Amino acid sequence: MASETQASAGVALDGYTDYYTEKLWQWLPGYHREEDASTGSPGTLRGIIEAMGEESAEVRRALDRIWENHFVELADDEALARLGALVATRMVHALNRRGRRVDVAKTIWYRRRKGTPRVLESLSADIAGWLGAHLETRLRLARSVHLLEPAPSRERIRAQAIFTGTPRGGWANLRSPRIPALAWTAFEELAHTPDFRPLRGHEGRYNIPRVNLHVHRMRAFEINYPTVVELEAGGEGAAWKYVLDPSGREVPLFVVADRPEDESWTRQREWQMPKVIERRLLAHAEFEWSQSTLETFLAIPLQTATVELLAKYKDLRFPSLRALERLIGSFPTSAADDITHVDHILAVFDAALVRECGKAQLYGPDPETEGNQALSLAIGADNSATALSRGQVAAGNLSGWGSTWDLSAVLDAAKPMQQAIVDPERGAVISQASDGSSPLLAPVLHYGFSGEVGAGSYDRRGSIIVDDAVALLDNDGDAPGPVSTTLATAAIEQLQDSKTYDVSADLSGVEDYRLQAANFTRPYLRYVESESEPDTVWTITAADKLVSTDERNLSLDGLWIGLHDPSVGAVDPCPPVGGRLRLAGTWDRVEISHCTLDPGGQQMSADGTTHKAIQYVVLEIAGYVEELIIDRSIVGPILGTVAGDACSIGKLTIRDSIVLAVDYGVAAIDVEFGELHVEGSTIGGDVVANRLYASDSLFDGSATITDLQHGCFRFSAGIDGSWPRPYEHYVFDSFDIAWLESPRFGDPGFARLSKLAPSEILTGAENHGEMGVWNHLIDPIKRGDLRAKLDEFMPFDLQTTLVTEN
Repeated sequence: MASETQASAGVALDGYTDYYTEKLWQWLPGYHREEDASTGSPGTLRGIIEAMGEESAEVRRALDRIWENHFVELADDEALARLGALVATRMVHALNRRGRRVDVAKTIWYRRRKGTPRVLESLSADIAGWLGAHLETRLRLARSVHLLEPAPSRERIRAQAIFTGTPRGGWANLRSPRIPALAWTAFEELAHTPDFRPLRGHEGRYNIPRVNLHVHRMRAFEINYPTVVELEAGGEGAAWKYVLDPSGREVPLFVVADRPEDESWTRQREWQMPKVIERRLLAHAEFEWSQSTLETFLAIPLQTATVELLAKYKDLRFPSLRALERLIGSFPTSAADDITHVDHILAVFDAALVRECGKAQLYGPDPETEGNQALSLAIGADNSATALSRGQVAAGNLSGWGSTWDLSAVLDAAKPMQQAIVDPERGAVISQASDGSSPLLAPVLHYGFSGEVGAGSYDRRGSIIVDDAVALLDNDGDAPGPVSTTLATAAIEQLQDSKTYDVSADLSGVEDYRLQAANFTRPYLRYVESESEPDTVWTITAADKLVSTDERNLSLDGLWIGLHDPSVGAVDPCPPVGGRLRLAGTWDRVEISHCTLDPGGQQMSADGTTHKAIQYVVLEIAGYVEELIIDRSIVGPILGTVAGDACSIGKLTIRDSIVLAVDYGVAAIDVEFGELHVEGSTIGGDVVANRLYASDSLFDGSATITDLQHGCFRFSAGIDGSWPRPYEHYVFDSFDIAWLESPRFGDPGFARLSKLAPSEILTGAENHGEMGVWNHLIDPIKRGDLRAKLDEFMPFDLQTTLVTEN
């Protein structure tokens, strides 16, 4: 019993409390123990001993911590401040616990390297947890090159102009279409005239003493083998259209954040930053071969005469695949045919590909390959799939695919170098190598998001139960999915991977049931409605209380839950279409944590014009729930008033979550006689409740609260309405959509406040962070800490500017 109390309180399960309690109890004479049991209030003496045992345990833990508090990695927060005083560091904000600990640990390291570019980028990752790349703007100022200056090395020229080919002196190569893509970024290749104006947006950013630090706040999350959505079958010998997101949305792919920690520091490269993979970056392929590569060519095997011809171009860099193809086209016919042979060209491509380029770093068919492996594709079943090599995958713009496209002209079946085209900015693929029997697979891909909210492939070890979980096995073996699944409503069931699982039956007679996803997975659980039903409703019914008086509990953890109605077709324009997850019967407690109840949207268009709606999921309480908890989740509308029954929810608690009503005719939360608690959440729609307790939250809608004498509305913002007892709040006339980076679910910046939002909600929370779901990220605090540390460790004659990229 004591162990359960300790676990719930977050105390280490060291057993000290039980040990000292029993030790003290045994020290008492048996006479007193017997007297305690025979009195009118038995257990009084035992209670005193238990209190003494708890205090003894605390003293023992404090003694054990004396040695550990000498080390930064193990010290308590109170002891950390004393360690910081020993090295005379300027402590960062107490709420920035990670940055505070890293700052104390690396203060001496920072001082020894003060004023270097490495410290600049390291501070961004250490203090704020953001990956950053610096740009010394004096190096990007246009100037005339003196003829007596020594010519820069080839490596330095390439490092300064990989994509645009900007020559010395900074004169722009206006023939390059990639100039706008790199403008104003940390990887700028153009040159600017000095701008002496005060810093304001782009103004004043390029000046002699100014160093810009471009930070990326987004995070990349890895997904393994999701069920790829087939939008359109191409038929025999034709190309097939796929969407890599399991719901069929247009979701951009992300670069994996990669920063080596060894002493051989190099400036951050573009393919190391957590950002959307741009088409030009995935298409960036450079080629060069050395003497050892020529020996590889002989083993392919190329003819000796062909290898001797290639040896003439040893150590010569080819900046693109087109340049390499032009070289091969200039060879005699026998050598050109030898290289472009179906069994040779892919091996030549891989052997000659330079590892320091976008294609080699971002796409990797083998998990053991060099680079970040942000994406890999394969054809076939999971365990027997054939990986598509780097040479078989090209990057392209698929925004215009449709019925007017001649896919046979885009993909030539006779050329092995054209097996698939990927649009990483849309998450779309067209492939001629796949078909109905050998579908497209994605062994590895990454999506971007601001943090660990909603279903995602992040660490949830603190919320899942491992020991008693019953694995729901994939009955189709290594099939890519969707997998037809039957939920047995055992005590604890677990989905093992990130595939799509289809269920078609309601759940009834549920007593104490938990359905969870395995750690670091994001399964897509989809309820498929039959065509005969007029509405899409998935019902979960609690067991009758008359049969058993045990509590009726339901827990959903780590799941992405969607609804699918085959009768919903593609139209233009695409209106919102809703469905319901209905909780029927009487429940004592329902908890939805780290889940996504799909808030709705639309699938990517197969013909370029019409779209199919993705149904938004309404959480409907058809019976009664004593306590409903939404924690770190993304959900659609919550409807607690059904068929005139307003008493369907006793208490609704929403923590660090997003509640979104995409249909403006539906309220975001409707619990007319329920008690609503909202903490650090974003509510996109109107709210109806009996009592409201809101803190650090953002409401994109008005409120209709019955009991205004109770509850509170503190450090929160909303539209004009009947808010209860406000304190340090902000009420606006209307919500401007420009205040959010993106209102669309699926975008990396979904529900995150933009720079255009009023300062009252950007820093108006109790901890001086932004109001809403991302309050726990404490971005304003991290930004202030980072600025203070940059001022401390950068040269006095330089001005550092923080530029937020995402």
